[in-house]
Order: sequence, then structure tokens, then C-alpha cells
Amino acid sequence: MIKTKIIAKIEGMYCSACPPKLIEMLEKVDGVLAVTASFQATEAEVIYDANLLSYKRLTNAVKRAGFTVSYYANNERISDFDEKESVN
Repeated sequence: MIKTKIIAKIEGMYCSACPPKLIEMLEKVDGVLAVTASFQATEAEVIYDANLLSYKRLTNAVKRAGFTVSYYANNERISDFDEKESVN
């Protein structure tokens, strides 16, 4: 397991009901270990197993919840993702 933390800047969260909706959707994704989300900060912290989860799958889950996303690690925006799907 490669436990990884990413900050996801979420666009489209307009009320306090949005974070629970996002958390519920992300918790269903194989490889997500923990999720917290903040309406005030418009972001989510996702801890996941990098062996099981790609950014593409994570992004698709965020989109299914009705939001758009940008990713940050070490306070820098990540723009080049490894789009391969997991081997498992």
C-alpha cells in the first residue's frame, strides 16, 4: 500500500449540504481510505492507496458528485497526472 494524501480544491460547493454529498461519493471509490471536506475552504482532503486509485478515477467520482476539481500537494498545484488505471 502506498498511502498518499492529496488536497482537492473543489469548485461548485454552494451550500453546507455539498461536502457530505462529495464525501459519500468519494468513500465509495476503491482505494480511498479517508475523506474530509470543507464548504468554507471549498476543498477536500483525500487519503488514498496510490496502488489502487488513479487521479482519473478520483476526478470522475468528483464529477459524478456534480463538482469540478484541481489537485494540490505540498501547497503546489499538480497539473501533470499519471492517468494510468490501477493494475489491480
